[in-house]
Amino acid sequence: MTIFFKRVLFILFCFFIIVYSVQADKKDEYSEKKIRKTAASLSITIYNNQNTKKIKSLTDNNVSTVWKFSKGNVLHIKSTKSIGALYILWDIEPVEWTIIQPNKTATIQDVTSTTTNNTNNTTSTALENNTIASTSTTPSKNTATKTELSENTTASDEHSQNDTVYRGGTNGFLHELAVIDRPSGSLTMHFNKSKGSIADIFAFEADQIPDWVQQWQPMLDKADMLVYPAHADDELLWFGGTLPVYAGEYKKKVQVAYLIRHGKALNEFHRNHELLDGLWKTGVRNYPMISDFEDYYSSSLKHAKKIYNEEKMLEYSVMLLRRFKPEVVVGHDPNGEYGHGVHMLCSKSLQDAISISADPSKFPSLASKYGTWKIKKCYLHLYKKNRIEMDWNVPLKAFEGKTGLDIAKEAYKFHTSQNSKWFRVKGKGSKYDCQKFGLYHTIVGADIAKNDFFEHIDPVIPITTAAKTTITSQTTHKTTTTTAYVSTTTSQTKPTTEPIVTAVDKPVSMDNSMHHYVFIGFMSILISVFTAAIIFIIRHGVIQLTI
Repeated sequence: MTIFFKRVLFILFCFFIIVYSVQADKKDEYSEKKIRKTAASLSITIYNNQNTKKIKSLTDNNVSTVWKFSKGNVLHIKSTKSIGALYILWDIEPVEWTIIQPNKTATIQDVTSTTTNNTNNTTSTALENNTIASTSTTPSKNTATKTELSENTTASDEHSQNDTVYRGGTNGFLHELAVIDRPSGSLTMHFNKSKGSIADIFAFEADQIPDWVQQWQPMLDKADMLVYPAHADDELLWFGGTLPVYAGEYKKKVQVAYLIRHGKALNEFHRNHELLDGLWKTGVRNYPMISDFEDYYSSSLKHAKKIYNEEKMLEYSVMLLRRFKPEVVVGHDPNGEYGHGVHMLCSKSLQDAISISADPSKFPSLASKYGTWKIKKCYLHLYKKNRIEMDWNVPLKAFEGKTGLDIAKEAYKFHTSQNSKWFRVKGKGSKYDCQKFGLYHTIVGADIAKNDFFEHIDPVIPITTAAKTTITSQTTHKTTTTTAYVSTTTSQTKPTTEPIVTAVDKPVSMDNSMHHYVFIGFMSILISVFTAAIIFIIRHGVIQLTI
C-alpha cells in the first residue's frame, strides 16, 4: 500500500473516531434518561406461554419494540412487592383486558397456583426504588384513572360470581394507568376480547406513582380553549408557550385536538407516544382528540384538497367546536407556516367552521348530538391582521421559574423522531416566531392590551412592562442588574360586538424539507471540497505526514 493511501486512511480513521465519539455521547445521554424514567418502578417478572421471543420488549423501555398477543392470551406479572398500579404503554391502540381476583376469603397463593404453569420463559427488570424530581405540574395521586371495578358479574365471564374483576383498556388512552384496589405480588392479565400489542409495562406499589407517569383525564365536556394543530409537535413549534402558560400555569381548561393521526401512512406510530409525552410536559392533563386522517405531505392548499376530503375535514372541525364548546381557539397560519398544505387546509377548515358551527342546518346530526356553538375568539399563528405578540418569556411558578418558551422547547425534545430535522421552537426574531398571532375572529371586540388570548373574556395574564431592578445575591453579595416584570394597571375600552372576519391570504407553496435538504447539500459540498483539498495537499507534498 502506498504512503498516499495510508495517509488518506489515517484521515478517514480520525474522522470516524470523532463521529463515533459524538454518537457515544448521545447514547450515554439516552441511557441516562431511560434510567431516570424507570426510577421508582418495581422489579417485575413477566411471562407468557405464547410469543416468548418478544416478551422482553415489555420491560426494555422502548416503544419501538412491542409484544404482540392473540385473542384469548394471558400475561403473568410477578414482583416481590405488592403491585398497586400498572402503567401500560400500548403500541397502536388499547384493547380491553381484565384481571380476575378471587374474593377476599381466597388466598393469593390460590390465585397464582393456577396461572403460573409456564415459568421457563421469563424476563425481569431490576430498577431503582426511588423517586425522581419533575418540573412539570402534577395532579394529586388520587386523580389516576382507575380500571373499572365490578363484582358479582355473570357466569359467562368464566369466573366465580364472587370474584373481583378489573377491566382496563376501555378509556382509549394509549398510555394507561391502572390502579389496583387490591394490590398483589402476582397479577394475570386476560385478553379475551381481541388481539393487540403492548410496548412497555411498568409496575408500582400503591401510592408510589412517580410524576413522570401520565395520569390522563378524559377529554373535556366544556373547554376554555381549543388548541388545534395539524400534526404532533405543531402545538409546540408554532404555538410556543400557549400550552405551558394557559394549561400549566393558569389552569385553564385546554383541549388539544389534532387533525392528523400518525401511523399507517408512514409507519410512524411512535409519534403518538411522542405527542403524549410532549403534552404531559406542558401541563396538559386532559387526553387529546386525534382524528383518523392519515399523514401525507402537501406543498400547497390546492394539493392538500386533492389528498384529503375537504368536506370531511370541515365536518371534523365543526364537531370540535360543537363538542368542546371553547371560548377561544388557536389555529395555524393561513399560509401554512413554511408552506405546508395540510397546515393551510387545517387553518381554512377552522375558519369555515366558525360560522357553520352556529348554524343548526349545517351538519344537523352533529347539531343534534352536541348542539350549536359560537366561539368568542379565534387566533391564527402569523395572521397578518389584528396582530398581537404574546410574551412566552415570563417565568412560570408551575414550572419552577422556567418560561413558557423554555417548557415548549423541553417538550419538543420528546419528539425524538423530529429532532434531527430543521424544525425548532423559535421566538422573537424568527421568521416562524411562535409568539406572533393575529385575531381572526371575535364577538367580544378588538384586543387593546394584546397580551392575553382571553382579553375581554376572562383575562389571566397581568399586563406587564419591563423594568430594570437591582438584585443583591444573598450568597455572594454581588450586585447585578436584571429585568423584572412589574404589573401595571391599564384601562381597557368597552369591547365592541362586531366580529372581525377577514379573507384568507393566498397560500405560498414550499417543500416540507427544503431547508433541511439545502443544509445537507451545502455540508456535503463543503466536506467534498475539504477532502479533495487535503488529498491534493498530501499528494503533492505540500505537507508531510508521518504515520
